Amino acid sequence: MKQIKYVSLSNDLMSKYILGNKERTKYIEDLIESFLGTTTEELKDSKIVNSIKLTKEKIKEKNFEPDIILETKKGEIYNLEVQNIDNKNSRLKNTMYIMRIFGGKLKSGEEYNKTKAVYQIIIMNDKEYKNRNKKLIEELVVCSKDKEGNYIDEYFKIFIVDINCEIDYTKIRKKARGWIMLFKARSFKEGYEAVKYNKTLKGVIEDMKEYAREDYVQEYSTKERLYRSDISSAKEEGKAEWIDYANLK
Repeated sequence: MKQIKYVSLSNDLMSKYILGNKERTKYIEDLIESFLGTTTEELKDSKIVNSIKLTKEKIKEKNFEPDIILETKKGEIYNLEVQNIDNKNSRLKNTMYIMRIFGGKLKSGEEYNKTKAVYQIIIMNDKEYKNRNKKLIEELVVCSKDKEGNYIDEYFKIFIVDINCEIDYTKIRKKARGWIMLFKARSFKEGYEAVKYNKTLKGVIEDMKEYAREDYVQEYSTKERLYRSDISSAKEEGKAEWIDYANLK
């Protein structure tokens, strides 16, 4: 029997396959409900507007966007991204990206009162991420007031879910705890441990296992791990150089 190597949900390809396909909309809806506390009714009949079929050819050419865009029946947008590396430009990039989506929703000539909210959710899986408030979910205020002093935060917000945050997980929603465990899992065995907190994840893991059987998925995952390893090595070398410089001074 063919040995299946585990491919993490934090992997770009796996997260796009599981959470970014219109046939599995229920998974991303559950994730949003778990982390942000939205209701099932609020997300009912939502659709993934950038859903694609991840064929071998598309993956080989890197012809897919890793982010996932869900639109509710009211026209609100939830943009989900999984980031495995933090860098000095990530906050600026995330802000520019959410504003691009926000600005593109209103058609030329439409009344501004038809503007719909855009929410960006960043799943941050980087142990070096500088979590400023030591909370599981860090809400970044993109724009607090307009020129007349009115608060307009409700139109667009960025939520960063730090899955490596050192907190008391017994105090958060069980369903959210399950998702965190799955994102951090390094094997199918660890992944199944998350099901006891969130029953929906059983289907997620079964779909992950089926997709991981594909050779091109394994190949993509291996290349991504090597890429992450190279960046980590570069970071460590940078630290060593800085320490040497400080000692010299």
